[in-house]
Amino acid sequence: MKKIVPFSTILLKIMKISVVQIAIFVIFSGMSMAFDGKAQEFLNRAITLKSEDTRLRKVLSMLEQQADVQFVYSSKAIKADRKVKLSVVNERLETVLQKVLPPLQISYRIVEGQIIC
Repeated sequence: MKKIVPFSTILLKIMKISVVQIAIFVIFSGMSMAFDGKAQEFLNRAITLKSEDTRLRKVLSMLEQQADVQFVYSSKAIKADRKVKLSVVNERLETVLQKVLPPLQISYRIVEGQIIC
């Protein structure tokens, strides 16, 4: 003989599962939005820098000091000994990175307060 489960019991179980899923969604949505704000804060910092025929590693080091950020990269992968020319006055870090890195075929992303090249 089959036992008949009342519809209200089934509905209650479905509602409990939905509430847990919604709670998890809200928590992770809030966390992802918090990291975007930090990344944008780094990219908005003003940079003034002039360098001619300076090694890329030195330029990145100077950017680290001015913007108070940390670059993480493999010297070999980005060929950090290449010489670059850069002259910027009071420009956003994002703009400076777009001037320096893409012409050298280097991309970057921000992860937990570090700029990874």
